[in-house]
Amino acid sequence: LPLQGNLQENARTARYRYFESVRATSGYNLILTAHHADDVLEGFLLHFARGAGLKGLKPMEPVTGHIVRPLLEVWKSELVEYAIANHVSYRDDSSNATQEYDRNFIRHSVIPSLISRFTGFRKSAMHSLRILSDHYSLYMEQYEEWKRNSLIESPDDKSVRIVVDNGFHFVRQFLADLRFHPTVITNITNSLDKPGRMFISRSGANLYTHKDCLVYVAEPLAPLVAVSISCDDALIGIETGYLSLENIHGRDVCGNLPTDLNWAYFDKGKLHLP
Repeated sequence: LPLQGNLQENARTARYRYFESVRATSGYNLILTAHHADDVLEGFLLHFARGAGLKGLKPMEPVTGHIVRPLLEVWKSELVEYAIANHVSYRDDSSNATQEYDRNFIRHSVIPSLISRFTGFRKSAMHSLRILSDHYSLYMEQYEEWKRNSLIESPDDKSVRIVVDNGFHFVRQFLADLRFHPTVITNITNSLDKPGRMFISRSGANLYTHKDCLVYVAEPLAPLVAVSISCDDALIGIETGYLSLENIHGRDVCGNLPTDLNWAYFDKGKLHLP
């Protein structure tokens, strides 16, 4: 099957899977990586540019399960100097030189500009990231306390009642953990006063708005079914009801299309039936 998504992320996933298989089958306890301080700073700026939340902005941990990163306080330039001085051979991936990738653009263009502009930028930035990491730890302690007090599980129907009368920033964190898309989370926030709305997470779970809470149910999505559409106006029976197709003219809506989530609008001139 063709790979989906970012090539470098897919390659990184494949590397971790390979080394984990070696560790698990060969009697090793740990996997040591060469992540260094430059990786920490580049990762922060990259995630910041992409709009990450607190979890995404915090620096990577020195230890994550079987993975240990002992060089996070060491800059790459220091590692290269050590390798040259001690005749340690190393390999530099040629893809690191191109600015085709976002991380490389930050590495070669953004960070050097910040260093030239702000004296001691790297040192002060790492200091801020350590503070951010400490704050994240405190936040997670409060988040776990909130979950103990605000999540009510129902073993009968495997649902979770989410109390939202306070601390909605924790609700947002919980919805993110459930793999709801950030845009969907915003829509949920705006629908708290509209009981009966339903939202679906990227993992196929359902969330319902009630008068004083949210109800989360881990229901898998029904398998997708292909429907052939061969005409403009039609009423097509599908598993969950009917799919109604209707031609409308742009002048009839005056530029304002209804926002009902049960409707979708397409430019007929760009459709090719069936």
